[in-house]
Amino acid sequence: SEQITIPSGTTVISASFDGIMLPMKTKPQKAKDEKKTYYKEAACAAVCFYDETGQRLETLRFGRMPEAKKVALKSELSQTIEKILNKNPTLTLVKVADGARDNWRYLSNTLRPGEGIEVLDFFHASDHLNRAIEAAYGKNNSTGKSHYEKYRSILKHDDIGAKRVIRTLNYLHKKYPKRKQILTELKYFKNNLQRMNYAQMSKDNLPIGSGVTEASCKTLVTQRLKCSGMRWDIEGGQGVLTARSLIQSERFDLGWNMLSNSYKGTIKLPKNVVLLRNK
Repeated sequence: SEQITIPSGTTVISASFDGIMLPMKTKPQKAKDEKKTYYKEAACAAVCFYDETGQRLETLRFGRMPEAKKVALKSELSQTIEKILNKNPTLTLVKVADGARDNWRYLSNTLRPGEGIEVLDFFHASDHLNRAIEAAYGKNNSTGKSHYEKYRSILKHDDIGAKRVIRTLNYLHKKYPKRKQILTELKYFKNNLQRMNYAQMSKDNLPIGSGVTEASCKTLVTQRLKCSGMRWDIEGGQGVLTARSLIQSERFDLGWNMLSNSYKGTIKLPKNVVLLRNK
């Protein structure tokens, strides 16, 4: 983070992170467990730079192997955001994630608490809306599909779109009180209401999705670490993720110089080595 440069024209930065399950090496407890694959959650994060039109200028990507509460990833993300905003305090900070509670405990309470704009990823919100509509009308129901498209558009473009969706889900819950999925999704929208001002965010050319982070999960982790038959330990997997993160952030040369300086050592040849020379 010491060497971060802010692209010319940047007015907005976003911070987001997500998790992805990864097959791990682990010592089996019983002989019958030897053929099982054990999964733990790896994590990826992205810091994006945007200009005033909403055009993404550059992306810094981070990947970490599974660890309790994503401590290292959160620390790396916090240090990066602090470095950027210390260089240019006028930048608008946008925090983007899905609705997982741990995400927002970190984004709200640890990453510049009380600062920035919080955004619930629009595509996750759309998925939860679809679940509620399907619970009410059934899957592949033409009326349900029509209602979903209607309220998805309202959610994104109407100034009070989230409130209108909540009113509709309230109505559906009263109409179908035994369908618990509707109530679950209703609570989801109520809990995240203040993070769903999509119409205003779009007018302000602010990002409303965490697609860059989800793409990072795919390109950093899935394409390299989830090939057929692969299992990983923490050290080996982290070496791969660190290198791929630097490459995809266009910072490999900088990262390599820092690593080579830190781990450089003097090599001495043993006395019994015979030098070979071309005749």
